[in-house]
Amino acid sequence: MPSPYEHLTAAEELLHKARQLLEEGRHHAAAGHTRLASAYVQAAGARERILPEPPPVPETRSAPLPQWCGNCDGPDLALRWVQVTLPGEERVRMATCPDCHPAAPQYLATQAAAEEPLADHHFA
Repeated sequence: MPSPYEHLTAAEELLHKARQLLEEGRHHAAAGHTRLASAYVQAAGARERILPEPPPVPETRSAPLPQWCGNCDGPDLALRWVQVTLPGEERVRMATCPDCHPAAPQYLATQAAAEEPLADHHFA
């Protein structure tokens, strides 16, 4: 589904075409482009009112990235994927690297332990 930005971009393109048509003296065609651009602007406004705000992007990571294992596609976070074939299936799927992706179980367990609140600890 197009975003409000994409609706506004389409409206700008239509208005640009409408200006060209007006310069050519094609007033009826320019009016059609203008009406369609207006509809895109209204759709963008409606989408802005309907869609919730995206969640805020954290400024920094809570923990450093694990070292790259060298077995997945690359050291960048977006490349830490491996090809897997699930038992009983013939098709190959992509999955996060179990060794070095931040969503790997051992990394999540370490992160959860580090974030455990002090109130839950029992002192002797």
